[in-house]
Amino acid sequence: MAIKLGKYDFEGPYQSTRQIFDKPGVFAVLATEPVAQAKFYLIDVGEAEKSRTIMESPDNLVKWTKAAHGLGKLAVAIHYSSDRTQAERAKIVEEVRKAFEGKR
Repeated sequence: MAIKLGKYDFEGPYQSTRQIFDKPGVFAVLATEPVAQAKFYLIDVGEAEKSRTIMESPDNLVKWTKAAHGLGKLAVAIHYSSDRTQAERAKIVEEVRKAFEGKR
């Protein structure tokens, strides 16, 4: 399964983080449409050396759950990037955010 966010291919979306490896990457938190689950709303995007650890942070889960309220269930997607620096991953985050500005 894959989803394109901006010009990048992400693995997922997954309904849980169990399929996510704790490796460097750019992660996306999405809300799935409750009925059809065919439409996704971008809730947040970030980068981390340990993607799964960040995605499972209790503080982040509370923040993302509140942000998804009324939009649907949370889902996650990952763009692994072990071959990229933190700065390069941050650039991907900016590009994905820009691609979704004002969309909801």
